[in-house]
Amino acid sequence: EQLARVHTPELLESLSQPETLARIFAVDPADVVVDTLLTTLRLACGGTLDGARLALEAKFPVLNLLGGFHHAAPDRAAGFCAVNDIAVAVRSLRAEGFDGRIAVVDLDAHPGDGTAECLGKDEDVWLGCIAGTSWGPLEGVDQVTLPAGTGDGPYLEALEGLLSRMPKSQLTFVLAG
Repeated sequence: EQLARVHTPELLESLSQPETLARIFAVDPADVVVDTLLTTLRLACGGTLDGARLALEAKFPVLNLLGGFHHAAPDRAAGFCAVNDIAVAVRSLRAEGFDGRIAVVDLDAHPGDGTAECLGKDEDVWLGCIAGTSWGPLEGVDQVTLPAGTGDGPYLEALEGLLSRMPKSQLTFVLAG
C-alpha cells in the first residue's frame, strides 16, 4: 500500500521478476534471490518512513544507512534503486495527515532524477541537489553540478549556498552517496 502511493502497479509487479531486479542491480538473473531482495527493499523503505516519523515526533535527527534510492521513479527503476524510499515516506506521511514543508538534500555523485519525478511537482517539498554530473534540468530541483576533482573548500561553499536557499521545513531528508 505504501509503495503504491508512489509507484505504478506495473513497476511493482515487475519487481517480482529476477530479470527486472538483475537489470536494476547489474547482476545475473540467476544470482537474484527475489524474496530476500524484496524483503530488504521493504525494510529499507520502512526504515526511512519510521525514521521520518521518529524525527517529527522526537525532533531529533535519524539516520537510515539503507535508504536513499533516488533513481527510482513512479514507473521505472534504475541505478540500484528499485523503489524510492524518500518519496514513499513523504507520500505516506501525507496520507497520515502531515502537511508540513519537507526538504530533500541529495548529495550523491549523480542527481536524484527519480526523486525529482516523484516529488518535483509537490509545492511543499523542496529538492536540493549537489552532484558531480548533470543529466539536464530536473523539474523542481535546485541543482548544483560540481566539476570532477572539486576540493573540500569549493564543495563546502556550494553546500552552504544550497542550504542557504533551502526554505525552513519541518522535516529534512539528506541523501549522501
